[in-house]
Amino acid sequence: MKLFEVLDIPKWIIFGHGFDLCVDCSAKGLIVAERKVHFLTDVAAPSATGIGPYGTKESGESILAYLMKIGVTAGTSDDFLREYGGA
Repeated sequence: MKLFEVLDIPKWIIFGHGFDLCVDCSAKGLIVAERKVHFLTDVAAPSATGIGPYGTKESGESILAYLMKIGVTAGTSDDFLREYGGA
């Protein structure tokens, strides 16, 4: 929590490989730290299958629905870049 206070970054952009585990945990940790979180849907890949219920389409949809319920926003990288003056 101290690091988040020192960095004082109000909105975090998350993406990456291992959505079901790594990205999910990162998003939840940032929400607990009272930070805004935006997930780039087109720059992510599911976790490997074979470890519990993770890595399936259903798992990804369920996790994304929950993240959005707790305040995470989502969109494509193109939309994000347009909004913030990029591409």
